Amino acid sequence: SNQRMGSHLKYRPDPIGCPIFHFCSVADTNPKLELIWGHYLCRLQPKLEFSLIPHPHQKRASALRSIAVIMACLLLAVSARAQDSPSLDNVPTAQLRGQIEMLLATKRYGELIVPLQEYVKRLEEKPDPAQTDELERLSYSLAYCYFSEGREAESSPLFQKYLEKFSEKNPTRTGLALDILSASLFGQGRYEEATPLFERILARKFTTPERAREVRSTLVDCYVLPGNWKKAIPFLENAITDKSDLDFFGQCVVYLSQGYIETDRVEKVFELLPDLEQSGSVARYSVRFNLAVLQGADKLFQQGRVDLALPLFLIVAPKPLVETWLGEQTDIAKGRREAAKALASEAGAASIVAANERLRRLEDEAKLLAQTKSYDEELRHRIAQAYFHQSRTWEALWVYESIMEDFPESQYGEDAAYAGFALAASLGLLERASDFGAQYLEQYPEGKFYDDVANQLAQIYVEMRRFPDVVEVARSILDKRPDSLFADRLLFLSGFSLFQEEKFEEAFAMFSELRTRYPQSEMVAEADYWKAMTLLFRSDYPQALESFKAVASAFPETIVGIDSKFRAAVCLYALENYGEAKAALEAFVKEHPRSPQVAEAQVLLGDIAGADGRLDDALAHYARVESLTLNQGQIDYAALQTARVLETQEKFPEMEAALRAYLERYGTTGMYAEAIYRIGFAQKAQNKPADLLETYRSAIAQYGNDRQAIGIDLILRDYLKEFTQLNGHPPEEEARAELARARVQNLPALALRWQMAMDRIHSDFGVGQKVKLELKPELLDEASPATMIWIGRLAIDEGNKPLAQEAYERAIKEFPDSEWNEEALLSLARFARDEQDFETANIHYARLRELFPSSESAALAMEEQAQMLITEKKYREAIALLELILEVKEWRGEIWARTLFQIGKAKLGMGETAEAFAYFQRVYVLYAGYKEWAAKAYLESANCLKILGKSPERVATLREFVSKDAFKGLPEFAQAGELLAGEPDPQTPPPPPPSTPPAP
Repeated sequence: SNQRMGSHLKYRPDPIGCPIFHFCSVADTNPKLELIWGHYLCRLQPKLEFSLIPHPHQKRASALRSIAVIMACLLLAVSARAQDSPSLDNVPTAQLRGQIEMLLATKRYGELIVPLQEYVKRLEEKPDPAQTDELERLSYSLAYCYFSEGREAESSPLFQKYLEKFSEKNPTRTGLALDILSASLFGQGRYEEATPLFERILARKFTTPERAREVRSTLVDCYVLPGNWKKAIPFLENAITDKSDLDFFGQCVVYLSQGYIETDRVEKVFELLPDLEQSGSVARYSVRFNLAVLQGADKLFQQGRVDLALPLFLIVAPKPLVETWLGEQTDIAKGRREAAKALASEAGAASIVAANERLRRLEDEAKLLAQTKSYDEELRHRIAQAYFHQSRTWEALWVYESIMEDFPESQYGEDAAYAGFALAASLGLLERASDFGAQYLEQYPEGKFYDDVANQLAQIYVEMRRFPDVVEVARSILDKRPDSLFADRLLFLSGFSLFQEEKFEEAFAMFSELRTRYPQSEMVAEADYWKAMTLLFRSDYPQALESFKAVASAFPETIVGIDSKFRAAVCLYALENYGEAKAALEAFVKEHPRSPQVAEAQVLLGDIAGADGRLDDALAHYARVESLTLNQGQIDYAALQTARVLETQEKFPEMEAALRAYLERYGTTGMYAEAIYRIGFAQKAQNKPADLLETYRSAIAQYGNDRQAIGIDLILRDYLKEFTQLNGHPPEEEARAELARARVQNLPALALRWQMAMDRIHSDFGVGQKVKLELKPELLDEASPATMIWIGRLAIDEGNKPLAQEAYERAIKEFPDSEWNEEALLSLARFARDEQDFETANIHYARLRELFPSSESAALAMEEQAQMLITEKKYREAIALLELILEVKEWRGEIWARTLFQIGKAKLGMGETAEAFAYFQRVYVLYAGYKEWAAKAYLESANCLKILGKSPERVATLREFVSKDAFKGLPEFAQAGELLAGEPDPQTPPPPPPSTPPAP
């Protein structure tokens, strides 16, 4: 500005400390800049000194222009001091105009309204063609001043008046007036008045493509927001034929969908679904649109038109998503409005208008959303229901799960929990169903489905064999709701579960309670049947017989009644009343030929015939079994019993043929290892040892790479034994060749088996070299149970305890019924015991005793459990466990000797020395042949006698011990000699007693 004016600005302090400006101007100074500077200086300092100092290099000056500047400044000064006086009647028009120009130049729109009103009024009262342009410009300015101050209701008629009088006189201002007025009317909800203005803007040749897109979008809103679907739908149907503007296209698709729904033409929406689902239009987040779609979908759902309702439910935006979107868009619109303020007036005006309108609409949406009750829970519930009605149970289950997780407290939470439970159960997802059921019982103790869920949950637990959970649920429900509709069923399921846990007395009591409390229940028949079963499994055959007869008589044509006839025959068989048993079984087979128990009846008839020596009859009964059942266990039993009968008859070729036929039909499904073994036995009996070896070798080759074929490990073991007996040496070369073949054919499980065989050959016979196996966890993936245990053993030898533990754990987990797990369970128990983890050790010991009750490992398990109890000084518990060992006659011998010794140690620890001495004495008296334990018992007996103060008896016991040469070489023998050496010579008289008697 200084350059253009060719002037200098100087200032000096005035007496009161305010700067006084000397405004210097020249003749060619820009008059607008003079006015701006003058206005600025007047506002800064009301008391100004002006001096016009011509520039020394300026040749001419404009005195008139300078005077005008001074007058304008003085007018502004007066105006500044007289703002409280709105009357301008006495202000000359020229002065008023000067004031207006000054305020316009500084955009002080609020202060402009009054003087502009007065000035425009004067111009209109005295029309002058020469001042038409001035009137046009200031009329627009007046309307704009109202608009800029947020007084849209007052600006609208002024813009309308401007457009009526000065249409197209100034294209720029006309365009701005159209923009502002149309936006203002739209913002006031005056859509019918705004519509022709937007249409006019679109028709203007000066409208830019960007502005045209904005106007077209708003024009659609003018039709849609007031619900003028009669006009909106045709417009929208025409608009979606053009996809050049994807944003506008998306908006039209969304609005058209809403229009179809609100005019009951929902079917038409499905023509738009592909475009609707792909549309990114912001209108998708409109509250009105989503509520309209939800309403339309719900209407279809209530009409039973679920196939049409579901797609609409799926396009509804959840309320939180709409809230998030509104917040983001509000922030964007505010940012755009701030950016528009920095633009030039003409460019900024349109942007401000657009931003303000956007914010207003977003605020309206936010208000509507705040007034709208959350529909997310209902929406999710409707979607789940729609999926269910379409038999899309997996999708329904997932949605119900999400309701339970996201809206547990909603009115639909209980329904969702029940539906999720029922659906999971119907899909066979028992684990998930049990979780849902337990969650329902916990969260909705007063729920409307509580009894039903408890009943179904108990049945699911039965199917999952989670019998303790069945009992817990049943007892809980019966305590809380003794009048439950399902109380009788829960009592029955509880009793059945107790039966499965072999708690027969408790089960009997539960079934009895059911009959007492609910004598009319349909469960009484089954309860009586299972009561009889508890007696049968408790070996109370006489009582069981009477109970089964009673059930058969009371319920003759029911399943339990028919089965009770068979069970009564079983009781007769168990009572060794074979004649009556045979008659009962034959009658049962004749009367109920389609009963599933007929096959088992034929098995029992075969056993009775075999016991009577009627072997041909036995074979005939066994032969009928296969055609009567799909139970593989019964088929296996009949086939092997047939083989035994033929063996008894010494019909070895027939025995071999029968077993081969059985093996061909059932392969590894049946008891193939036993069958192959018995085939080998038949071949051996026919003096065909080579055939026996070939049978075993072929079986190993055929089934050996199947790690699940656990019987092959037994066949391999017998192959080594039979080969060695026949040839006088182990099959070391054959094993090496088979190993090489398995490796070439890439049969890893078979290769591991032959490596195990070669290791056994080396360890048992000292033939060949020790197998070198790189121990790594990956081997277990191809290992059978026997090779897993072998790998575990090798790992222990190499000090690789983690691998050994993994091998044993996997053997138990992957092959729970394998006989090889005996060693695995014992080893794992010892690992835990060594780490002082007695709880885990006891779990493995207990499992070992359960699976192998008569094995020596079971005895070892009880011994080692007792040792842990003794370590914890739980002597009585230890003794109780050890006494169980003494009840098993098969363990008589060294196991009993050890057990008696351990009981003696426990008694000694308890301070029961005399009883301890008795146990030690029993060891060396009854089990002297087990020198290690007899020797230990001798020493402990001597120790007990010492404690008891029986010195002569102690010495006699020690002398008896060392007098037996059989104990020489044992450490206890040498220790006893040392103890005797410290005793006085028996020929030397004992020392006199002390003068003071010992305290009692």
